[in-house]
Order: sequence, then C-alpha cells, then structure tokens
Amino acid sequence: MAAAFLNVICGTENLGTTFDWTAFWTSLLTFITAILCVIAWYQLRGLKKISKADFINRFSNDFFNSLNRNFILLCDNDCLIFKKMEIKYNSEIGLDFFPYFEVNQDIIKQLPVDEDISKEDSLRHTYTCYEIDDFLGFFEDIGKFEKKGFIDIQDVYDSFDWYIQTAHENTAIKRYLMTQSAKGNDLYENFKYIFIKCKSLAKSKKKDKVFWFWKFRWSLSNFILKR
Repeated sequence: MAAAFLNVICGTENLGTTFDWTAFWTSLLTFITAILCVIAWYQLRGLKKISKADFINRFSNDFFNSLNRNFILLCDNDCLIFKKMEIKYNSEIGLDFFPYFEVNQDIIKQLPVDEDISKEDSLRHTYTCYEIDDFLGFFEDIGKFEKKGFIDIQDVYDSFDWYIQTAHENTAIKRYLMTQSAKGNDLYENFKYIFIKCKSLAKSKKKDKVFWFWKFRWSLSNFILKR
C-alpha cells in the first residue's frame, strides 16, 4: 500500500516497476522547502509584530512628556482659548495676525494642579501656535505611520485613540485648524485621517462587529473616497 502510494506520488505509472528515487527526492525536497517557507513566514510575521510593538512603545515614550500631558489636561477640560494677536509690520507687508492659545484661568483654578509657573512642567497662562503644532504633530505622525503600515490601527486605537479624539474635538484647536485651512495651509491631513479611522473602529466595536469585516469595509470606502 505504501509502495503504491509512493509510486503514484513519484510518477511511476506501473506500480510493479523499479522505484523512481529521483522523483521521490524531488518531491521530498519540494515538501521540505514548502514547510521551511511556512516556518519562515511565521517567524517574519512574529518579528514584524515585535517591531511594531517596539515602535509603539518608543513613540509612546516620546509622546508622554510634561508639555503634552499639560495639553491633554487643557484639551480635556476645555481650558484653551484660541486667540489672534494683531502684528504691525512695515508698510509693504502691512498687518498680520499671530495665533496663540490662552489658558482659561477660571477653570484652572478649580482643578487640583500646580500653578507655580517657575517650574518647567507647570501650566502656563499662554502657549504659542508653534507649541501646539509640536503637540498635534505627534498625531499627524501616527496617521502617517499607520498609513504606511509601520503600525497597526488596533495598536493605535488601544494606545492613542482617547488622546486623538480629545485633541481633535477640542473647540480651540478646531478654530485654529479652521484658521489655518482658511489661509490655504493644508495641515494635519493625517491627523484628520487617523481621527476618522479610530472613530470608525470605535463605532464598530460598540456594534460588536468582527474586526476583519470592519477592516474590509474601511479599505473599500477608503479606496472609493481616496483618503
């Protein structure tokens, strides 16, 4: 029975003829090669997961600094007030506006935070738009890295979703982004992208939808809308 099976596998038409060792070893090597390819694929997949996890970990360490923690606190408690200061240049340039953010002291005084402005990590009364840009730049990078496949959306959702939603939904930051958009500055496209994607994933989780089904629908809609 075993000899018959080997003869069929190795291509010997007459089961009573001499065993074809060349065909046997060729088939065996093909089988072993296929097994090794599967093992290598699983190993590479595991290394890719470790690499992405390490990427998220290092990115988290960079993100959670004292300044960004203050911005999260200010955004979450609606303490930021977007303002524009008029700047007078020479006659050729004329007037321009400098955007900045003022901290609502009436709200801050109700929070149990250290108001000693002499400390490096303490809350200040004002922040420049450049400091806010550094803060929002983290979310812009997250969106860009997720688009390129360096990190998975599930990892982004688990680690940063709340912070992304909190920053994007803040009234003062919305006004700032609208002001920049009105000036023709196409800023934070990836920030908006990852905000929408995380929000979509959150809705699917509330409806207990299967992850792969949501991912398929997102990829399809993303292709159609060309996000």
